[in-house]
Amino acid sequence: MDPTARNGLIAFSAFFLMLFVIFTINMYDQSLNAIQNGGGGSFRGAYDGAVIRDPASVVDEIKEFKHETITKEELGNKAWTVLHLITGQYPEEPDAADKKNIEIFLKLFAQYYPCKECGSHFYKMLQDYPVQANSREELMKYLCALHNKVNKRLHKPEFNCDIVKNRWSDCGCDSNADVDS
Repeated sequence: MDPTARNGLIAFSAFFLMLFVIFTINMYDQSLNAIQNGGGGSFRGAYDGAVIRDPASVVDEIKEFKHETITKEELGNKAWTVLHLITGQYPEEPDAADKKNIEIFLKLFAQYYPCKECGSHFYKMLQDYPVQANSREELMKYLCALHNKVNKRLHKPEFNCDIVKNRWSDCGCDSNADVDS
């Protein structure tokens, strides 16, 4: 990405982050005023009928909330699904920027993967087997081969890489579909 586009993207992101912060502070101030002015357990804010509950009324619910953890296997299955879907959307004829970006993405994915042990293994594989991304098909087969190396290490059955294109090319998101506003 050229520096001008990157700076524009940063400015655009910062603008929307600032709007979000302002909106959040505004909603907090409105809810606090309503509670302090005897507004009861909730009030109807200026944001299209949003109902903000008195924080004291949800304390017990928060105390009872139990985080359901995801297993390492579930996390891995979901991560591989996302990675395969991303490769299915990779350009058929990528330019140099696409090739560099997918390599950076995969390394960042490994670095920030929630399971540090798995992320470390994935990063090592990326070092041992450099990214092959001269086409969508090549990248899909490359990722499938990495996935099968993990499956082999975990004593799981290998996935048939010959069917990867049919399985992962369509994420179900039609880029031409009408979007409800």
